Amino acid sequence: MKRAIVILAGGRGSRFGYDKPKQFARMNGKPMFIWSLMVPMSLNFDHIVLVFNEDWMDEAISELEMEDIHGVELIGGGRTRQLSVWNALKYLERCDVDVVLIHDANRPFATCDLYRRVVSDLSKYDSCVPIVKPRDSVYEMEDSVVLGLMKRESLGLIQTPQGFRYDLIMKCHEMAIEEGKEDFPDDSSILLHFGYPIHTTRGELTNLKITFEEDMSLAKYILQFLESKSIKF
Repeated sequence: MKRAIVILAGGRGSRFGYDKPKQFARMNGKPMFIWSLMVPMSLNFDHIVLVFNEDWMDEAISELEMEDIHGVELIGGGRTRQLSVWNALKYLERCDVDVVLIHDANRPFATCDLYRRVVSDLSKYDSCVPIVKPRDSVYEMEDSVVLGLMKRESLGLIQTPQGFRYDLIMKCHEMAIEEGKEDFPDDSSILLHFGYPIHTTRGELTNLKITFEEDMSLAKYILQFLESKSIKF
């Protein structure tokens, strides 16, 4: 089974309060997007595609060279997350891959075990998406008014990396473009829109999505925890 991984680092990070896109924020001396590359590079993917905003491509190349990282295929992103994935999928058309994983660079702590679970399940299912169950109570709200309590047992918090049979996710992206839809929040939501079933696997609480500047404080603790437990990430 020929496998590819797409890592999305094309966002501008406008909510992050940093003078560069958040994927350049440093943790233990390395930019966030470099941490996100480390596990895929250890897992023998046939293609590792890194998607970056064109305006920051030169700096991304410089960081890759400083870390002596080779074999990463760097391409330009699109106006939205969805269009960045679309660029990567079109790039992979020539590569004859069977499955593709899609991961956000601002989730730098996805472990080897999580990647392996997703890849393993793709031998049995057309898609595989990691989820974690919410620990807090979840309310439905409108204009700061609580409308009702939602059942936690029926809810899941979606993470990446998300895995798909390549021909299926390519088909769904094509149909979304034909419908003029360009802003789905993730790739599993595109499958859901077109009525395809989505298989799930156990996600990880440490697989933090770094969105705001204050998330970096928590990220440093997660990094220390994973290193102290010798967890491969």
